[in-house]
Amino acid sequence: MLFEEVEQPIIEWALDYGITPAIIIGRLMKIADELGTSPNWLLGVSLASATDPEFAALTDRFANAANGMSKQEIEMALFRQRQ
Repeated sequence: MLFEEVEQPIIEWALDYGITPAIIIGRLMKIADELGTSPNWLLGVSLASATDPEFAALTDRFANAANGMSKQEIEMALFRQRQ
């Protein structure tokens, strides 16, 4: 995790500040939720879509389709994918 121009694992930040890694992760999750994004995005974690153009295209197509779906329709589509 990068903070104030220093990059180190979350566990090291926790040790530096005398808190648990769970506290840092919880705070990241709250911030991400408020911003409407994910902790991975905040941390700059690259996804498989960043290295696989075909996967990226499929992900984009799914996201575009999901924009026109209800929450229940999205949940049903995701559940079907797991089977």
